[in-house]
Amino acid sequence: MSPFMSVAFASEGKEWSFPMPGLTATPEKLVVIGVKENGLFKPTEVVRPGQEDSKRPSRPASFPFEANLLPLLDHRVFGVEERVQLSSDTAGVVIRCSPGRRPAGVVFSAAGYRLPLGMRGALRIEGQGSTGFGLALTAPGEDAPERPSGGMQALPSSIPSATWRNTDGVRNLVVTCPQGDATVTISALHLVPDSVGDHRGVGSWIWDLRPWLADPGRLVDEARREGVDRLYVQLRIEGGQVEDAAQIVRLIEVLARADIAVHAVEGDAAMATSAGRAHALDRARILQRFKQAAPGLRSFQYDIEPYLRPEYAADRAAGWREWATTVKALSQVFGEPIEVVVPFWMIEDAAGEQALESVRGSIGSIAVMAYRTDPAIVEQIAQPWLNWQGADAIPVGIALENGTVPDEYHRTYVRARRGEVLLDRSEDGGAVRILTEQISDSKTKPVFSLSHEVEVNSSRISFMNARQTLAEARRRLERTLSAWPGFGGLLIHELLGPGQ
Repeated sequence: MSPFMSVAFASEGKEWSFPMPGLTATPEKLVVIGVKENGLFKPTEVVRPGQEDSKRPSRPASFPFEANLLPLLDHRVFGVEERVQLSSDTAGVVIRCSPGRRPAGVVFSAAGYRLPLGMRGALRIEGQGSTGFGLALTAPGEDAPERPSGGMQALPSSIPSATWRNTDGVRNLVVTCPQGDATVTISALHLVPDSVGDHRGVGSWIWDLRPWLADPGRLVDEARREGVDRLYVQLRIEGGQVEDAAQIVRLIEVLARADIAVHAVEGDAAMATSAGRAHALDRARILQRFKQAAPGLRSFQYDIEPYLRPEYAADRAAGWREWATTVKALSQVFGEPIEVVVPFWMIEDAAGEQALESVRGSIGSIAVMAYRTDPAIVEQIAQPWLNWQGADAIPVGIALENGTVPDEYHRTYVRARRGEVLLDRSEDGGAVRILTEQISDSKTKPVFSLSHEVEVNSSRISFMNARQTLAEARRRLERTLSAWPGFGGLLIHELLGPGQ
């Protein structure tokens, strides 16, 4: 018997069900995602089999920032005169060249990596040795230049990012020997980002304004202490108007005098449906009227997550089309572009990217939920968005999580003769059901039994108010991501509030 029988989930004696319409073939496994309460597994969703099919083919990762790239590279000599000796020691890679007239040198390459596209900056080559070596970036399989332009006078030296900006980024570094005796030691390679433009600022969300209404100055002080220059606030609507309107207008005015911009935030997965869209548009009209009384209210942000609806799993493209329809309709009501909050993987999903392109004229900025705590991973997540062809005109903010997030658990169930998970296609298009006891497998109702469970620690997703760790990540990301003109700054969830 499996040690993780269904009785070990928070069922209160009842089975759990998740819609799975349109699934014709029986999968070999099912993955159920959930959290734990009092030690009991509480399922929240089932990953639809084959969901990865919508993702684009994997591409090389970008070389990391703030790391020595040299250990990631392979190196080999070239030249028909065989006049190059190559060795490595604690100081780095040593290149010794004998006299000769034919091109010779060393090629540095790294499978699975590429130079970051779109960044403004340089590849810095550090080391010491003789002058006269040449540096160049070449595509794999391309011959090294016989006489690289700009012969290297001394290390350190740099190759500007303009050299690879309009390429696929997959490039080898070629170090070419001079015609005479020469030795050079390359100790490190680093990506050095330029700081493009002004500081992009930091944004944060406030979901309940009521604690701040009586003392707007306290919110100003706290925002300044955290370096926040824009706030996304949720406004409560009742009886066709914004609650506490007069106090909120005063609060916005106080914040505006402190150069802190205020934006209204709305969002619900149901907005990606016809009924939810109608409700969202009704609220938008009320918010638009409120903006007339509070001209300091800058704009409107919408966090619509169609993928949270069970129906999304059966037809992702339809979910994103509904999302796009709502975004366009909201922009029309406001008479201006809106800001959208999106999952980081949207741009890697064919249907998601198509929806994004379709609303280009309706959005003024984008906030990407890059909810990870490792800055290197955040940089990898951010780059496809910062390289998006609309990013120069539509700023892309990168959002981090600082609030309390429970650990997540992924349970993999596999086909079995007896099991506690059932794929039921008998009604309403199909469903995955977790039962309170095991049953036998059948052709019409195949069953699955737990194979294994993987814990996804929340510390990978949220900084959990670890202020020093968050501060270090902020400094690095503001430094590296500012190398892209389209970077719209960081947005940090749960940054302000009592006890923060």
